[in-house]
Amino acid sequence: MKWRNNFSITFKRSSLVMASIYFFTLNIFVKYFAPGIVTKFLPVLALVLLLIVNRKKSLNIQQGAAGYFLFGLICFFGSAYSVSPMKGLMFTFSFFVSVLFVSNAITLNVEWRKILIFSSVMCPVLTTGLVIQLVNPNLHSLILSFLPYSSEEVYLIHAWAKYGWLCGFFPERAPAAFFSSMLCGCGLYYLLNITEKKKIKLYGLGLYVFGICGILLSAKRGLLLGMLIATVVCYIVNRKALGKQILIILIALFSILAVGYFIILNLSISEGMINRITKSEDIFTHRLDIYSNILKSIKKHFLLGTGSLSADAILGVGGHNIYLTVLMENGIVGVVVFIYVWFSELIRCIKNIFLSVRGNHQEYIALFTFSLFIQCFFVIYGMSGNPLYDNYILYFYFLGVLLNENSIYRIQKENSRNNNIS
Repeated sequence: MKWRNNFSITFKRSSLVMASIYFFTLNIFVKYFAPGIVTKFLPVLALVLLLIVNRKKSLNIQQGAAGYFLFGLICFFGSAYSVSPMKGLMFTFSFFVSVLFVSNAITLNVEWRKILIFSSVMCPVLTTGLVIQLVNPNLHSLILSFLPYSSEEVYLIHAWAKYGWLCGFFPERAPAAFFSSMLCGCGLYYLLNITEKKKIKLYGLGLYVFGICGILLSAKRGLLLGMLIATVVCYIVNRKALGKQILIILIALFSILAVGYFIILNLSISEGMINRITKSEDIFTHRLDIYSNILKSIKKHFLLGTGSLSADAILGVGGHNIYLTVLMENGIVGVVVFIYVWFSELIRCIKNIFLSVRGNHQEYIALFTFSLFIQCFFVIYGMSGNPLYDNYILYFYFLGVLLNENSIYRIQKENSRNNNIS
């Protein structure tokens, strides 16, 4: 009877953990389609489930989340003197929920392959909206009529489509391009998985190609650049960790990029993206003016900044560069902490890939590589976009952080167990 009780407790615990991860992940995908109360409730529910699982140690901040907690405190302090204090507090609340979620899940048994399968199903579903808009505009319009968008948003969706800039199921192009980018990340996970099964490799290739098509249809240059650089970094690190010569890696990478470049140039779906790059009168889309205004504001508020989430109110538009925006809003202290924490986690992820190879834990290599893809994408896209302030991107980033920290924790636990046995 005792073993049955122990099994029941373990089963309930693991079920709660996976339910929590699924709720957190689901919130990312339904952000634009579900009522606001649902998207605010799901991450909180995910955190509550983890607090139930952890009970006594639920208030502990794990090492992998401590830096993010410090940045959250800076944002909370910045809300006190912001011209948009409620926006600052709402962002801080969402940020702390994410940090506490990661902290409470680091030491738990997460079945990441199930989460990857879930993501590799949801991302293609969302990317399909771009294809439907391209091949059947009437069906696309019918679907839009069931979605909670205003008449102005629907008008803009159709207006952008005239230039070949598609939104799919979303009211703007950025989320469509983002989920297509994450689809590329899912494809890369299966492509770089250590397996001899060709079906898995072909599946990964199919996801990756579909993801690229989605980004091209959205004509979002910054997200395309972020995805490509993330892919290059992941490929080089992954191949190098597995013992490949750097020259061979670079030759293979150059060949793949060259073939891909010539194929993309001759695809009709690339026309909108190519025109935005080659024929745009203002290739930076007024970003240089925005940056100039940010720098003027920084000179006046260099130490503490203008306050959390104040950029929109001061500039009249988003900062389109998270590094300059954090420097403007949270001062030199905030941006130093931000850069240190985000890049420390990225470097730690790269080290973990090499560590998993040396420690004969090769089943974790593809997981670490997927985490690296998400993190690289975030820091690169952050140079021209606002991923820190878009909850669906921020939550996906923290999912990548959790993947990295949870996987290395499990490796260390396995090593400790093996040492005790020996």
